[in-house]
Amino acid sequence: MKIAYLCFLHPSKVPGGQQRIAYDLFQCAGSKYGFDNTLFIASDLQVEPLRTAQSSRLVEVGKSEFVYVCQRYDYRFHTNFDVKGQLEIIRLLKSLAPDVIHVHHFLAFGLDFFPALRAAMPNTRLVFTLHEFLPICQNNGHLLRKHDGGICDKVHAISCQKCFPNERLDYFEHRRAFVEDILSIFDGVSAVSNYARDILDKNLSLRCPVKVIENGPLKRDDPRGGARNANKKRRLVIGFIGQVHAVKGVDLLLGAVDDLMRETGGYAHSIEVHIFGNLVDLGYREVLERRVAQVNSTSLKVVLRGPYSATDLERVFSDIDLVVIPSIWPETYCLTVDEAVHAKKTVVCANFPAVLERIRECKGAFLFQSGSQSDLMRALGEAIKVVRVGEWENPFSKALITVDELFKNYHEKLYLS
Repeated sequence: MKIAYLCFLHPSKVPGGQQRIAYDLFQCAGSKYGFDNTLFIASDLQVEPLRTAQSSRLVEVGKSEFVYVCQRYDYRFHTNFDVKGQLEIIRLLKSLAPDVIHVHHFLAFGLDFFPALRAAMPNTRLVFTLHEFLPICQNNGHLLRKHDGGICDKVHAISCQKCFPNERLDYFEHRRAFVEDILSIFDGVSAVSNYARDILDKNLSLRCPVKVIENGPLKRDDPRGGARNANKKRRLVIGFIGQVHAVKGVDLLLGAVDDLMRETGGYAHSIEVHIFGNLVDLGYREVLERRVAQVNSTSLKVVLRGPYSATDLERVFSDIDLVVIPSIWPETYCLTVDEAVHAKKTVVCANFPAVLERIRECKGAFLFQSGSQSDLMRALGEAIKVVRVGEWENPFSKALITVDELFKNYHEKLYLS
């Protein structure tokens, strides 16, 4: 079997869940079927990471790995006006003749790319995995209402217009119908959690039923971390790992730690907060840097550690005692939780539905009400006490699987049926 994978951004640049899973599956397919399997990576829309020849929008960056640099993109209906680039990808795909094309994201490729792909390759099985809610929610797929901070369960044009008052009501209906028609082109659709599947089912009527194929939790060949010992260091490091923007809850974390310092008094000199990840929004960068400067004016130390890569996680985790996932949007899976548990780190995590499907609260994981600064402060205080004495429990409530088993799940549930 020959498989072509399509994803948005390379995991070495943005180590998010969508990138990691797409790359893991691509490598697994390569080990099983050889380098006839390919990976197409759509790159940044505004900033080109590579200099490309004027005659080509595709660059081979590794064996069977191609980066596509999008030229013109419309975010409203996720339409790609780079027709030459789309045709170039289709020509290469036709020459490779994959049995299956597995799409992990449509950003930079464009939703309009898939009808053209289907017409050009009618006998190739076309499948799609939902890693986030962009097909459903205009607000960057976060399901987070701008006007009251609540979470949308059933998306409706009237509630959408409250978030985007300059848009007509029928725009949201047209957008929903357009996305629904495009996703109905696919021969198979999957989601990475039961929660993600349920949201997709509630909001879109697709041609085929949505299957759940979870990201893991994955076994790692090189388990990180050893037995936990009491933290006898003068400092305790709280770490945030991920894309750094407002909905990831970094402000919430800083506010909760600041409140904890004020309440306890004696903690400030022994705690640091390290933030790992890309600052992807320039406007938010200014807000965060001001907030960090404000917190650092007290005795608490906050460090912006900058980007990291998926291959560098062992180093990232080596100096962290406590990993916090303070997301204020309901993530579809959140691979960072799994990575932190594999590293035997204590986790403080927002109680969004997808993480509750595989994580139980114990001495390895402390859950708090998503969006609540006071409850995050409470969970941090409890977790710090446990870390100080070196106690830890494995919080996974589901059996771990290997990457090979994950590939087998996709092979059986999505590629063949």
